[in-house]
Amino acid sequence: MPMRNYKCGYCGHIWEELRRDQSDPSACEFCNKEGQVERQLSAPAIRTGSPKIPHFDVAVNPSAKTKEERFTVTERKLEKDK
Repeated sequence: MPMRNYKCGYCGHIWEELRRDQSDPSACEFCNKEGQVERQLSAPAIRTGSPKIPHFDVAVNPSAKTKEERFTVTERKLEKDK
């Protein structure tokens, strides 16, 4: 099931939603205005690495104002490394 990002063209509210089907919501969850919901582009969280290479989690915040705030990279410790 994909996690989708949406933005209301009327009030500007941004939210993400786990969708079981391909349809988009018809109304904003904040202001309930019909027909103003737009699907936003979003990047998935990416995991990289192998047992010999560190693993990293990358998260994207589409509502961030600067490039530095938009991407968050954290190193993930493996169970055997703890």
